Amino acid sequence: DMSRHFDLLAKFKIAMGRGEAGDENSCNFDPNNQEHKVLLMQLMIKCADISNPAKPAPLNLRWADRVWEEFLQQGDAEKALGIPVSQFCCRDQPPSNKCKCQCGFIDYIVSPIFTLLCEFDPALKDVLATLKQNRADFQKVADGADAIPHHLRHWIQANHQSQYRTDGNTLMALTHKP
Repeated sequence: DMSRHFDLLAKFKIAMGRGEAGDENSCNFDPNNQEHKVLLMQLMIKCADISNPAKPAPLNLRWADRVWEEFLQQGDAEKALGIPVSQFCCRDQPPSNKCKCQCGFIDYIVSPIFTLLCEFDPALKDVLATLKQNRADFQKVADGADAIPHHLRHWIQANHQSQYRTDGNTLMALTHKP
């Protein structure tokens, strides 16, 4: 439930001693405190729910496609109802918007909660590293960089065959609707 996301994040920061007056070098989390245990379980469920960008690239991209299709279906429904189409929900947009959307989701939703979880359990640093790499890869596409990772070139071409082609190293727009 995204309506409780930021509240959950704030409560866990406080439980860890990272609140407004918390010491960044200490952890006040008490595994014997029932409220803290429930809070940790809620955080873990939230992380599982939003974890797609923290998964290895092939799995991350499959889930990104599924979420993107839901956005497009929402846009189709809004268009059919004659109401303004929400941002990122229009089918007539370049693949860079898909990547911008992923970057925003990572920056504002996923990264803060996974960073905090990694502070709680440093053994999760590889998950955070994967998240950061996926974010960097999406940013390259969003910026129109020439050096787009191979897995993303393939992903974009598979989803936007009529709009893009590659010469093996560079992804080039054939047509582009702003």
